[in-house]
Amino acid sequence: MKITLPTNLVLLATLMSACATTPAAPAADGSDLNGTWKTACGNKSITTIEYAGLSLKGTYTAYADDACATPVAVNTWSGHSTITGAGADGATKIDVHFDSFRATALTEEQATKWSGWGYCEKTDWAANAEVDVMGKQCQGFAVPQGGVNLDLYKVSGTTLLFGKGSKITAEPHEADRPAALNAGWAFQKAGGAS
Repeated sequence: MKITLPTNLVLLATLMSACATTPAAPAADGSDLNGTWKTACGNKSITTIEYAGLSLKGTYTAYADDACATPVAVNTWSGHSTITGAGADGATKIDVHFDSFRATALTEEQATKWSGWGYCEKTDWAANAEVDVMGKQCQGFAVPQGGVNLDLYKVSGTTLLFGKGSKITAEPHEADRPAALNAGWAFQKAGGAS
């Protein structure tokens, strides 16, 4: 059987398209966020977030050491998210609505430090006592009552990035949404499965 040049090109194109890989499109329902995501130890802290559906639980753990071996404090939050469309560079727009924000000093030493600083507007911290700090100023950071974060996210394999410079506010405006992803603060999926 004689194969002509046009037939060869069709065969080659078919084989190339069968072997080509294309990146997965973001899930319109946010299901690509499902699972547990964690940052590497940096600045004596680790952040972990868990998504199930679009419900969120987050934990920020502060450590006494650079190796993140001795935890001294934990902040936790919960909320729910809404996917609101496509963003730049393959990112997805996400609106995160915060339902809770809590803080716990894990040692007497940390409780004493926080009390002295007036951390989260409180001067009587006790070790291992979780406190609702929603709406309180915590050293320049706060999650206000009704707080919303207009953000971006992008999942690439087992890496999750969020927007650079995103804000949490009770009165969000589209102009507050980041224009770019923060490649310097990456989360890795626990277990490595995508």
